[in-house]
Order: sequence, then structure tokens, then C-alpha cells
Amino acid sequence: EILAAFDSNYRNHIPVNLNKTHAYTYGNGSTIIKINVNNTGDIVFGIDSIYLTESLIEVDFDDFNSFILNDDENTIIVDATDYVDFTVNDEILVCVTGSFTGTTVTSDVFYVHTIKDDKDIQIIDNIEGNLTSFIYANETGKLLIKNTGDEQITIDDIYINSTLVSNVSYIYGTPSLDLQECAIVSFDIPLLKINQSNDMMVKVTTTSTAEVNKTLEAYVDPVYYDIRIDEGGTSAIDIANMTLLITNYGQENVTLESVYVNETYIPLSNLFVNFQSTWVPLTSNNIEAFEIGMEDSMELTIRVDDLESILGFAIDVNDELVIIIRVEEGAEINHIEVVI
Repeated sequence: EILAAFDSNYRNHIPVNLNKTHAYTYGNGSTIIKINVNNTGDIVFGIDSIYLTESLIEVDFDDFNSFILNDDENTIIVDATDYVDFTVNDEILVCVTGSFTGTTVTSDVFYVHTIKDDKDIQIIDNIEGNLTSFIYANETGKLLIKNTGDEQITIDDIYINSTLVSNVSYIYGTPSLDLQECAIVSFDIPLLKINQSNDMMVKVTTTSTAEVNKTLEAYVDPVYYDIRIDEGGTSAIDIANMTLLITNYGQENVTLESVYVNETYIPLSNLFVNFQSTWVPLTSNNIEAFEIGMEDSMELTIRVDDLESILGFAIDVNDELVIIIRVEEGAEINHIEVVI
């Protein structure tokens, strides 16, 4: 995963080899770890203890097979079911110790990822705190896909909110994935209008029965798309207007898409914008007024009487107006304004 996501050769886990060290997590919740051990020293010793995870949880003797290890190899079988609630693709730290005449004389530590005892595929959305799979609110996406089963698989189709993605590019890897192999795919989905708060249902199918469904929250890169409400320039006055001042702090221009007040859509044609020192309605006749340039601001206003007609109820002093403003690029802001 780290090699695919970060182009790093750093590795801290044992590659899965079904003839050597590996771990299975089964559908019933049990986890079995098989550890291939080799005595590389000159003294015969016995397998003494097994510890799991960074917390070094000690495994009971009843849950693994202990034996004397000569100058050869052997396999320890550990039933890890009752120690941690492992799931497929969990990374497990394992520590094995050996003893001679009652004294611990050797140990080794490794990491292993659990796999499923069948064909399996997963979307990896986070590695060590770094996002690795996401749907951008500008209608593009990137997924880190991993073979987490014990058979080779081939990626077939990708769906976003049930829409088939037709223009997939492989940034890393190929559709054919061997055990523990990863692929990174990118794509764009221009027909979907995605906003920052949207939950996107992602489905990846294979040419076999393996598939994965995962919910990803739409993501906006705040470096490029960052809009904020200017508190000092925003107000709602009971007998006058509601005025909103929006500033674009991102590195790309953005285009106003929608305004909601108390979960009600406010048609943009009912709003007036201060464009080139003139108040004009947000209609197709003033299309340039919809755009907010880098480090520029947009000032919107609507009469409270007109807002009441749209909302269907009276607005009084001390009422809270919950405002959501979205731009076409997916960024959005949420703001609560108290009527004065």
C-alpha cells in the first residue's frame, strides 16, 4: 500500500506467502496466524511466547503450538481470535520469543496483513493518517484498490452513485492484482454534480464474484477551493435585508451554484449581487456576476419580505437563519446568522 500510494520502498510487513508466514481472518470472525520460524543461531531453543499488536498482548499457551526449534524451520499456528477483533486487511504486529533453560534468548518482531479465505477486494481510503481514496467535489476521483483475498483478481467496473465510470486511468498497477497487490485509478464523472458534504457510494466489481462497496465523503482541496463568510459584512435585519459577504481564499476562481436558508433552496434569481458597483439580479443576463475570483468577494442580498415568501413563514428578531452556500467546484460554507 505504501509503495503504491507514496512511491516509497519502506516496508514494515511480511509479504503474504501462503507457504510461509500469513494470516487469515474468516467470515465467522476468527483469525489464524501461521508463522514460519527459522533458528539461525547455534543453540537449540523452545518457542516461548507470542505477543500481538503494539500493546504486546500475550497469547495463552493453549492458543499456539510450542515446540523445540533445532537448526531448521517450523510453523507456529496461532489462534488470535479472542485477543483483538481483527478484520480483513488489518495490520498485525507479532512478536515471537524463544527460551533456553527458562531464559528468553531470542525474539523477532514482524507485521502481517490478514487476508480473506476467498477472493476479496477492498478500497483503502487511509494509510497512516493520509487520505488515499477520495472523490473530489470537482467531479474527479482517485481510488487505491487492493487484493485482500487469497486468489488473483481482475478489476472490472467502477460505479459512483450507481453511475458507471467509463474513463478510468491506472496511475499505478494494472487491473490484474495478485495477492496483496494494489492499483491506483483516477477518473472523472462530469455528469454528477458533487458538493463537499455529499456521501458518494463507490462500488468496484471484478471479473469474479469479489466486489466492494464503500461510502466516501466528497472532498474539496482547500488549497484551490476555499470560500468563507465574512462575519462583518453579513447580516439579517428583520425589517430590511439579509446580506451575505463571501470571500474566495482559494487559488482557483469559483462559480456560485446555490444558496439554502433553513434547508430551503433560494432561487438565485431572487438574489441581488453587487457586481462592478451595481446591484444586479443573479440571472443568465448577468452570468459573469456568478464568478468569484481569487481573493475577491461576492456580496449578495435579498429583502427579508421576499425571503419569508420563499420560506413560507415569518422571520422575527432573534431567529436563527441556517445558511449554506455552494459553488460549482464543490466547496461550500455553513453559517448561522441571528436576525436583528
